[in-house]
Amino acid sequence: MKLTSLIHMAIPAFMACAAFGASHSDAPLSKQDPQTNLTDVYAFIGTKYNNPSVKVLNVVVHVRPFCEPGDGLIYDKFADDALYSIHIADPNTGLSLRSYNFQFSSVSGNLKNPNTILSYGLGTEAGPIVTVGDARQNYVQTYSVLREDRNRRPKELASNLLCPPPNVGVETTPAYNDSEGVAVSGATTFAGLDSYTRQTVYSAPTGESFFAGSRDDGFFADTPGIFDLLNSRILDNNGTLADGLGQDGNGVDGFKGYNVLAFAIQIPVSDLPSIAYTAPFTGAATGVGVYASVSRHQVTVLSAKGPRSGGPWIQVNRMGNPLFNGGLPSQVQQRLG
Repeated sequence: MKLTSLIHMAIPAFMACAAFGASHSDAPLSKQDPQTNLTDVYAFIGTKYNNPSVKVLNVVVHVRPFCEPGDGLIYDKFADDALYSIHIADPNTGLSLRSYNFQFSSVSGNLKNPNTILSYGLGTEAGPIVTVGDARQNYVQTYSVLREDRNRRPKELASNLLCPPPNVGVETTPAYNDSEGVAVSGATTFAGLDSYTRQTVYSAPTGESFFAGSRDDGFFADTPGIFDLLNSRILDNNGTLADGLGQDGNGVDGFKGYNVLAFAIQIPVSDLPSIAYTAPFTGAATGVGVYASVSRHQVTVLSAKGPRSGGPWIQVNRMGNPLFNGGLPSQVQQRLG
């Protein structure tokens, strides 16, 4: 079952400028490491979710393409051995000036009841999850966020933040669904979001706000037609181009029915540098660049006791605007930066 995306809530009410999307299933090595595979980076100006007088930069990052919402036993989680980062950069050079690093808890720990195959329902009590992390929610993934400014020591902004559960179904996660068991969608305000999502949006004393969890993949593209040697349906479906190019019927949304893992931040604009640069199409402007990256430790050792990782973080995926992504040989894609 699909979940309303935070970006669907934020864009209609607050969006001031368009953001450019990305790629979903790219290089061969990234395909084998889906939890680190970035799909989209969205960045736009808006207002703080709980204080419309505060102007913020919203950055929403999606990973784990084609995440199956009905996987049941093994719902997708953020990798516990990867570093998920949002970078504020100099738009002239691409140099990262500041990063917000998200690190997630164990994908197999944090169980209230290890004697069941259920990963979310039936913790120490039976029944639907009412509050995120309550006794009925068996597994809860948590995360911390560190801010790292260039040439300064990293600073932890928040820790033990909760991810909301996936939409297991109306019996386990009723707040996501209507009385017929259909996932509720289309929220345009923070108050209109489901209670699990509202409970897991956090504010730090430093002014930033955070969210991380499973969301509906809001990207639309007829990727099956594109890669079918540019199937003619991506240009025309009714035998005439008089009504303009593009999908005039029967287009296939290649991402329909899938979720992604999203991590997001709101940063007060007053806390950001304003750098002069020349923007494509619009000319002189001021602002910052935004990109996301995912890193893994340099060394991973497999043993009978489980994998162990160590050494410095090595970037294995990145994405941003201007668009750069996995349309590259896999060897390059896995060692960008």
